[in-house]
Amino acid sequence: MRLDARLPETRLQGRDGSARNLAGSATAATVGDRIRGRLDVAADQATAPGLDLSGVAATLTGDLPYPDLKRRRGDGRAVLSLKATASALGAGETRLRGLAADGAFDGAVGGWMEAFRIAGRSDLTLRAAGLDAAGARGAGLNLAAAGGRLNLERGPDGLGWRLDGPTTVSAERLAAGETTVEGLRLASSAMTLGGRGAAAEAVGPVTLGARRFRLGDLALNDIDGRAALDARFE
Repeated sequence: MRLDARLPETRLQGRDGSARNLAGSATAATVGDRIRGRLDVAADQATAPGLDLSGVAATLTGDLPYPDLKRRRGDGRAVLSLKATASALGAGETRLRGLAADGAFDGAVGGWMEAFRIAGRSDLTLRAAGLDAAGARGAGLNLAAAGGRLNLERGPDGLGWRLDGPTTVSAERLAAGETTVEGLRLASSAMTLGGRGAAAEAVGPVTLGARRFRLGDLALNDIDGRAALDARFE
């Protein structure tokens, strides 16, 4: 079986989200008891519980188990690759600009659209040109998590995610009040990142470095140190 489909530009409105000027294409072909496909989507604006995105474009390719349409299940091994960009993303009082994401996944999937679970090995890179949050601003933000363990599930409480593994976070500049940090780099061999809806957390031991730190009249250069990170965002 082979599928080639096109979605002309349209508006989508649902209970759990919406999209404006949404367009896309999908191709899929069965190979034995599996299905290989590619999905391309773009939208001027898209919303989901706790999230608001603008200028979205994404390409997802995958090698998946053939779904059981009668039982509404799609269980088995999944290999996925994702490339996505967005001009802006808002979550609560936090807004990110100029986003790009690259991801790869090899693991297992189970369930259906309204309730599913994904677990396996993942590689993820996220980049953002700018950050505006309550009392804070940032530029040149990067997150890289290679060889981690990803868990993603959707159920009655919404969409939740967790990523465990080595992680590196960097920022060209962060500022909050009288505090400014330039050339920041945080690295952890055992970081836990997770969240549900607009809430997120980052917990784990980290080594840190910064090119420059300023707090009022105090200025420090070439900083190195270690810390235990426990950051939570609502």
